[in-house]
Amino acid sequence: APRSSADATPFRLGLRRFLEEARIQSRLDQPNLAKVHRPFQANGTGYVVMEYVEGETLSAILAREGRLPEERLQSIIHPVLTPLEMAHDIGFLHQEIRPGNIVVRGDGSPVLLDLGGGRASVGGARQTFGDRARGADLARPAAGFAALEQYSSRSRLGAWTDIYALGAVMYNCVTGHPPPDAPSRAIDDEMVPAVEAGEGSYDERTLAGIDKALVVQAGNRPSSITAWRSQLPYGDAPDIDVNRSGHMARRSTRVAARGFGGSPKPASDSTSDSGRRRSFGWIGPTVAALLFIGMLTYVDVGLLRSADGEAGSRAPTTPAPASDAAPARTMAKLVVRTEPAGVEVLIDEEAKGSTPLELLDLNAGTYDVSLRHPYYETVDLPGQVLPGGESTVIDQALTRARGGLTVVTEPAGAFIEIEGERLSATTPATLEDLPAGPLTLALGAENYRRAVVDADVPKGDTGTVELTLTLVSSIDYGTLTLALSPADATVTLPDVEPPYVPGMQLPEGEYRIDVRRQGYRPATRRVEVVGDVQLPLSLELDPQPFTIAVTPATARVRLLAGTESYSPGVRLMPGEYRTQAVRIGFQTWQETIRHGNAPTMVEVALQPGIAEFADPLPEGGTAPAMILVPSGEFRMGCLAAADCRDSELPNRGVRVSTPFALSKFEVTFDDYERFAQSSGRPQAASPRGWQRGMSPVVNVSWEDASAYAAWLTAQTGRQYRLPTEAEWEFAARAGSEDAYSWGNEIGTNQANCNGCGSRWDNIRTAPAGSFDANRWGLHDMHGNVWEWVQDCYHADYVGASAGAESRDDGDCTQRILRGGSWSNSAAVVRSAVREWDNITVRATEIGFRVAAAAD
Repeated sequence: APRSSADATPFRLGLRRFLEEARIQSRLDQPNLAKVHRPFQANGTGYVVMEYVEGETLSAILAREGRLPEERLQSIIHPVLTPLEMAHDIGFLHQEIRPGNIVVRGDGSPVLLDLGGGRASVGGARQTFGDRARGADLARPAAGFAALEQYSSRSRLGAWTDIYALGAVMYNCVTGHPPPDAPSRAIDDEMVPAVEAGEGSYDERTLAGIDKALVVQAGNRPSSITAWRSQLPYGDAPDIDVNRSGHMARRSTRVAARGFGGSPKPASDSTSDSGRRRSFGWIGPTVAALLFIGMLTYVDVGLLRSADGEAGSRAPTTPAPASDAAPARTMAKLVVRTEPAGVEVLIDEEAKGSTPLELLDLNAGTYDVSLRHPYYETVDLPGQVLPGGESTVIDQALTRARGGLTVVTEPAGAFIEIEGERLSATTPATLEDLPAGPLTLALGAENYRRAVVDADVPKGDTGTVELTLTLVSSIDYGTLTLALSPADATVTLPDVEPPYVPGMQLPEGEYRIDVRRQGYRPATRRVEVVGDVQLPLSLELDPQPFTIAVTPATARVRLLAGTESYSPGVRLMPGEYRTQAVRIGFQTWQETIRHGNAPTMVEVALQPGIAEFADPLPEGGTAPAMILVPSGEFRMGCLAAADCRDSELPNRGVRVSTPFALSKFEVTFDDYERFAQSSGRPQAASPRGWQRGMSPVVNVSWEDASAYAAWLTAQTGRQYRLPTEAEWEFAARAGSEDAYSWGNEIGTNQANCNGCGSRWDNIRTAPAGSFDANRWGLHDMHGNVWEWVQDCYHADYVGASAGAESRDDGDCTQRILRGGSWSNSAAVVRSAVREWDNITVRATEIGFRVAAAAD
């Protein structure tokens, strides 16, 4: 709704543009684009009905797999080029391409979501159909996936803007993380080029095409999908266009020649002298600041600004043809949109139809256009020039016409109410300056029944209403109107016939009122009816039972991201509840359940498998994926005398009496960066050239790891912590008494260490999940990075208990590390090996994983 009366006109224009862009998009019918079915108006605003796309987002796939191989990358990116090109050809940009807006169906086919709008300005407001549901984030570009020109309010956007974003998505698929944000790159570009990051693993043309798309300066990027496609190993695209029905036909080379809105002004390259910066330390920051100011000025005023320097209020017209394009056609296209809709359009006094109207069969030339409506002032637009081969758009808000109404009653002196408001005048009366069109009046007088009359106010004239009122008996009557919340509640007056209707007449006196609505507590009131009574009456919500019936019945059910705790039949207010059921030995079930004003019962049968869950975070994303570890007994410590260290002895029997959850992977950079951004704690450093993203976080101290676990607890309501040393070894062995969870020999490519036979051995960390999980579903328990655990330092197991609790009575300035790392020998990554270090130490060999309560 408009925030003030000053916003009313921009709101109406914005709403009309929202619906019109949705109508245009509904004509696009392409299997790799989420289908817009229809727009409609209700509740004073606009809605769009869209296709439900079943599948998994690319962001979720990347979170799980880290990187995609060449063939998989092509199978996702190539198909979405066609719908994106179709959208550009009809004047639409996406403007928010990122992995979360690409869904991969079960058959592997991709679907592009959330196509943006034509981006015409409406009364200074740029929100359009493509901006739905973004709220306060409307002007905030998606970091890493937004081109530089999207950071300026006076930007000139085009196909090259979407090409940058799609290139960033491909870069994310190749490297496991998005490129740095564009403003940072404009100042000091530290992005490792795709041709280097993916060398040897991807087609050279793919990598080169990504780098061309990710050029910071818009003028040096490909200006259209056609131009960019020719640089990728995807072959030729089908020759397509979108006609009025939305189906595919031959594409006009005229539109494809320049893309959407014309090519941007080419930008010149800049260089820097890193050696000089090192010699004169004061120069670097100064030059960087000056470059940044210059870059912003250039971006805002030159590179990003539209040709006329202002954002226009019309949708962009088709660009002028390139020099080698076909001659302009003699036909012109006219689109007329009005507020309100349903306005008759006359061209040179000949009626052509009602708005919204699209005329494709006009010869180029000059026309007189008139807009007529029985209740609005006529608008004449003489001398409208319609150029050949181009689209002309007329957006016009009409002014409501005014008229008058003379009201006469028998007897005279009746009161007059308009829309519930009683006027000071009584009949006979002439009411002036009324809005033309239908109008409902209520008329009445003392001792006469109140009457409701539908009248029609003529445009620019005065109509007449004549009415003879009906005399009532000598009993005094009043009226009763209830302002109900919810509005559809049922009202019963037990001692009154006929049934209640708002404004009904009743003999003056006291009445009992019963009000009911499913999902609400019933209410009974007594009211004194004297004169016109208007009574507000609100029912209180009655929380309804909510039950998840799980098989097996011993599964634990939990309500995520809320303050309510679950028990069968718990009474909950209406809403949506993210619900989870877990049981060791079964796949985790997790679903959002809509709970309304009636009891909810959902039956769930868990399937055998590994129990895994990931708690949602309130700021977006999830906590690390967790695996449920069963209770049980095991032998802890070194079990092979030949390889034993003193710190691993004496071995002993340990009982893990309570199931717990342990993170499926070591905590990654992506996981830790969410924590750092939310808490203000410094980001973890990584050596230059190392991958971040889904690689295990390194350079984190025991204190850092403990703070991360405490943050997860506050975010999710589940108790997170570091595992105890006994829990860690129990999970690492996964029922095995061998040196490693898979046997007594290190083998080849089972882990990452110095001599494990992997591509990362003694070089750097491997991305999470690069090796097979153990029998309990846990990855990288051997090698990759040392993992902090809860226990204070003890040199060996002398005096250790037979339980799985942490040892908190030793030197607690030193804490235990388990699992070995990428730089250690195979002997050091055995299940039994122990190490320790100071709680403040950070190193490239040290990371961690987290444990959590199982319920």
